[in-house]
Amino acid sequence: MTAIVIATILGTPLAGAFVLHHNLIVLGRSRESFRLWLVAISLFIVTFAFCEVLPEAYGAQLLIVPEALIMFGYAKYSFADSAQLQARGFYSNWRAVGVCLLLLLAMLAAILELMFFLRLF
Repeated sequence: MTAIVIATILGTPLAGAFVLHHNLIVLGRSRESFRLWLVAISLFIVTFAFCEVLPEAYGAQLLIVPEALIMFGYAKYSFADSAQLQARGFYSNWRAVGVCLLLLLAMLAAILELMFFLRLF
Protein backbone atom coordinates (compact mmCIF):
# COMPACT_ATOMS: atom_id res chain seq x y z
CA MET A 1 0.00 0.00 0.00
CA THR A 2 2.97 2.31 0.36
CA ALA A 3 3.34 2.33 -3.42
CA ILE A 4 -0.14 3.84 -3.71
CA VAL A 5 0.65 6.54 -1.16
CA ILE A 6 3.99 7.32 -2.85
CA ALA A 7 2.28 7.55 -6.23
CA THR A 8 -0.38 9.86 -4.81
CA ILE A 9 2.11 12.15 -3.06
CA LEU A 10 4.62 12.40 -5.90
CA GLY A 11 2.05 12.39 -8.66
CA THR A 12 -1.64 13.01 -8.27
CA PRO A 13 -4.57 10.88 -7.20
CA LEU A 14 -4.57 9.68 -10.81
CA ALA A 15 -1.12 8.12 -10.37
CA GLY A 16 -2.27 6.45 -7.15
CA ALA A 17 -5.36 5.19 -8.94
CA PHE A 18 -3.21 3.75 -11.74
CA VAL A 19 -1.12 1.75 -9.24
CA LEU A 20 -4.23 0.66 -7.35
CA HIS A 21 -5.91 -0.33 -10.64
CA HIS A 22 -2.97 -2.59 -11.51
CA ASN A 23 -3.12 -4.19 -8.06
CA LEU A 24 -6.85 -4.85 -8.47
CA ILE A 25 -6.17 -6.52 -11.83
CA VAL A 26 -3.55 -8.75 -10.18
CA LEU A 27 -6.14 -9.78 -7.60
CA GLY A 28 -8.67 -10.51 -10.37
CA ARG A 29 -11.04 -7.75 -9.28
CA SER A 30 -10.83 -5.45 -12.28
CA ARG A 31 -14.56 -4.68 -12.27
CA GLU A 32 -14.03 -2.52 -9.15
CA SER A 33 -11.89 -0.16 -11.22
CA PHE A 34 -14.76 2.04 -12.37
CA ARG A 35 -15.51 3.17 -8.82
CA LEU A 36 -11.77 3.66 -8.20
CA TRP A 37 -11.34 5.91 -11.23
CA LEU A 38 -14.49 7.82 -10.29
CA VAL A 39 -13.07 8.53 -6.82
CA ALA A 40 -9.63 9.47 -8.19
CA ILE A 41 -10.92 11.80 -10.91
CA SER A 42 -13.33 13.54 -8.54
CA LEU A 43 -10.55 13.92 -5.94
CA PHE A 44 -8.31 15.37 -8.65
CA ILE A 45 -10.99 17.90 -9.68
CA VAL A 46 -11.80 18.85 -6.08
CA THR A 47 -8.10 19.38 -5.36
CA PHE A 48 -7.72 21.74 -8.30
CA ALA A 49 -10.90 23.57 -7.28
CA PHE A 50 -9.52 24.05 -3.76
CA CYS A 51 -6.24 25.31 -5.19
CA GLU A 52 -8.16 28.03 -6.98
CA VAL A 53 -10.18 28.98 -3.90
CA LEU A 54 -7.40 28.94 -1.27
CA PRO A 55 -5.30 32.06 -0.84
CA GLU A 56 -1.78 31.89 -2.24
CA ALA A 57 -0.31 32.07 1.26
CA TYR A 58 -1.44 28.51 1.98
CA GLY A 59 -0.18 26.84 -1.18
CA ALA A 60 -1.15 23.52 -2.66
CA GLN A 61 1.10 21.53 -0.29
CA LEU A 62 -1.72 21.68 2.24
CA LEU A 63 -3.84 19.38 0.07
CA ILE A 64 -1.28 16.61 -0.45
CA VAL A 65 -1.90 14.96 2.93
CA PRO A 66 -5.70 14.61 2.55
CA GLU A 67 -5.21 13.22 -0.98
CA ALA A 68 -2.77 10.61 0.30
CA LEU A 69 -5.01 9.70 3.24
CA ILE A 70 -8.06 9.29 1.01
CA MET A 71 -6.19 7.06 -1.45
CA PHE A 72 -4.65 5.06 1.43
CA GLY A 73 -8.09 4.56 2.94
CA TYR A 74 -9.48 3.45 -0.40
CA ALA A 75 -6.60 1.01 -0.85
CA LYS A 76 -7.07 -0.35 2.66
CA TYR A 77 -10.78 -0.76 1.97
CA SER A 78 -10.09 -2.50 -1.36
CA PHE A 79 -7.49 -4.91 0.02
CA ALA A 80 -9.12 -5.63 3.38
CA ASP A 81 -10.08 -9.18 2.40
CA SER A 82 -6.78 -10.02 0.67
CA ALA A 83 -4.61 -12.13 2.93
CA GLN A 84 -1.45 -12.34 0.81
CA LEU A 85 -0.82 -8.81 -0.40
CA GLN A 86 2.93 -9.08 -0.91
CA ALA A 87 2.98 -12.58 -2.40
CA ARG A 88 1.34 -11.40 -5.62
CA GLY A 89 2.76 -9.26 -8.40
CA PHE A 90 1.89 -5.86 -6.97
CA TYR A 91 3.64 -2.70 -8.10
CA SER A 92 6.83 -2.00 -6.17
CA ASN A 93 7.62 1.42 -4.74
CA TRP A 94 10.17 2.12 -7.49
CA ARG A 95 7.69 1.27 -10.19
CA ALA A 96 5.17 3.60 -8.55
CA VAL A 97 7.76 6.40 -8.65
CA GLY A 98 8.27 5.72 -12.36
CA VAL A 99 4.52 5.93 -12.96
CA CYS A 100 4.46 9.24 -11.08
CA LEU A 101 7.27 10.71 -13.13
CA LEU A 102 5.61 9.70 -16.40
CA LEU A 103 2.30 11.17 -15.29
CA LEU A 104 4.00 14.39 -14.15
CA LEU A 105 5.75 14.72 -17.52
CA ALA A 106 2.46 14.21 -19.34
CA MET A 107 0.73 16.81 -17.17
CA LEU A 108 3.59 19.27 -17.66
CA ALA A 109 3.39 18.81 -21.43
CA ALA A 110 -0.38 19.34 -21.36
CA ILE A 111 -0.07 22.47 -19.21
CA LEU A 112 2.67 23.95 -21.40
CA GLU A 113 0.66 23.21 -24.53
CA LEU A 114 -2.37 24.89 -22.99
CA MET A 115 -0.30 27.90 -21.97
CA PHE A 116 1.14 28.28 -25.45
CA PHE A 117 -2.31 27.85 -26.97
CA LEU A 118 -3.75 30.56 -24.72
CA ARG A 119 -0.60 32.69 -25.25
CA LEU A 120 0.20 33.04 -21.57
CA PHE A 121 3.96 33.16 -22.19
